[in-house]
Amino acid sequence: MYAGWNAMHQPVEWDISSLLPNAMTQAPAHEAHQPQTYVPPLQSQQSLPAPAFQGWSSMHQPVDWETASVPPAAAQPSIPFAPSAAREASKRDRAGRRSKSATLRPQQQQMLDLQKRLDALLQEHVVVEAENARLKTRLRVLEAVIPVREHQARLAQSQPPRAPPQQPDPMLACLMDMASGPSSCATSPTQHDFGGCLNMTSRAAADDACYGERKPDSMAANSPAIAPHAPDSSVPCSSGAACASSSCTAAITGTAGCAGGADQPVSKPYSTSEARWLDTWRTWVREAALLLQANDARPNELYVRRLEDAFAKLKAEVVYLGLRHPELICNMRCVNMETGAENEVPPDSFWTVVAAGMRLTSAQISDCRSALALYRERMSVVLAERRTLATKLSAAMNALQAEEAEGRASPGSMRRDQLTFQVEEVTAALAANVEAEGHTTSLARDLLGSSLFSRVQCARGSVLSYPYFPDALAIITHAVALADEANAAAAGTAGKSTEAVPAAQASA
Repeated sequence: MYAGWNAMHQPVEWDISSLLPNAMTQAPAHEAHQPQTYVPPLQSQQSLPAPAFQGWSSMHQPVDWETASVPPAAAQPSIPFAPSAAREASKRDRAGRRSKSATLRPQQQQMLDLQKRLDALLQEHVVVEAENARLKTRLRVLEAVIPVREHQARLAQSQPPRAPPQQPDPMLACLMDMASGPSSCATSPTQHDFGGCLNMTSRAAADDACYGERKPDSMAANSPAIAPHAPDSSVPCSSGAACASSSCTAAITGTAGCAGGADQPVSKPYSTSEARWLDTWRTWVREAALLLQANDARPNELYVRRLEDAFAKLKAEVVYLGLRHPELICNMRCVNMETGAENEVPPDSFWTVVAAGMRLTSAQISDCRSALALYRERMSVVLAERRTLATKLSAAMNALQAEEAEGRASPGSMRRDQLTFQVEEVTAALAANVEAEGHTTSLARDLLGSSLFSRVQCARGSVLSYPYFPDALAIITHAVALADEANAAAAGTAGKSTEAVPAAQASA
């Protein structure tokens, strides 16, 4: 058994010389796939040692290879890199081709649609939010103005109405005047207890206009001395309301003409209502100025309470006189209370100082802006309606005059009555339009007198407006303009500072 095993593991004598030709024939096939290197020829061995271990060890003897110098590789030309712009362009082209070739999946398309809807809703949300803020500000203004008007109505109802003076019959007064002396009423009116025939009738007409009472037709027909003094046209005022009549203006200015055609004006002192108005306003301004100076020097709640009490008295008096004599407010807007000059309108720069001196806050500026927008919105409607009514009135008057000239609208005819009715209808609509303008303009005055503004600010506005009556609309207009100018200047300064930072960094 062991002898067979040993026989199988006997060393084998390899014939190297017979293996060399086969290796040489296979070498070209391997050389085609291998880099060309110099291979030295193998030295033929004549014989191997007889012992097995000597043959094995001779196969593993180190061989001395003759190193051959490898020829240097040929220098290959370097390819220059493409510019960055060209590479970016090629990338964009490839991305574009991929995007055109690739189709979006349904989920991706749905996400894109949702994103577009979200962007549209966000833009709509910004618009709705701005409109909501505007409506909230307008509501706050209206909520502040309505209590002021309700308070004015309560004050007017609580005040006992003044009884109009007893007015004797003008014809009877003229007859008594003629009987008392040789001169007649038409030539030289005699002063008596009622101020003469003409002065009495003028004063009566003024009181009727101020109190809003209409003279009976019988009195108008039986008093020819009053006819020359009938008002030709109403006098417009800045508050939008028209003065009642020229007789009321004559009562305020203290002038009246004689019925007989004499042009000598009869001097008459200010009416009781206007004198009361001026005294009330001057008292308020004087007291407010003293209290403001004291409060600015030594702030104290006592001065503020006294201001509130004085303002409450002023408001009660203004409401009483304003509701019963609206022509007073009409005239006071153009009267210099220091000199008494009428129709004196201050320049626009005057109200800029008043608006700046009131020291309004940003919230109050926002309220003024909302009130101004509401005023302009309503006034645009009022003025558009007025233009339409003026056109209708002009057409009706022209038609009436034309048909009168042709004889088709003779006095007492039905056609004349129709045309006259049209003129009266348009005239009534114009009167309502003027009244609406007055209510619209009073919005600014009621806003400044509301709880949105402190009594100290109202006192500053009154003192700074002296010697004129405060124009509330001009004050809030200039307050908004000053705020807009300040915001524009701040935005311009911020933009310049933002541009200056990169320039400084670049210079550094």
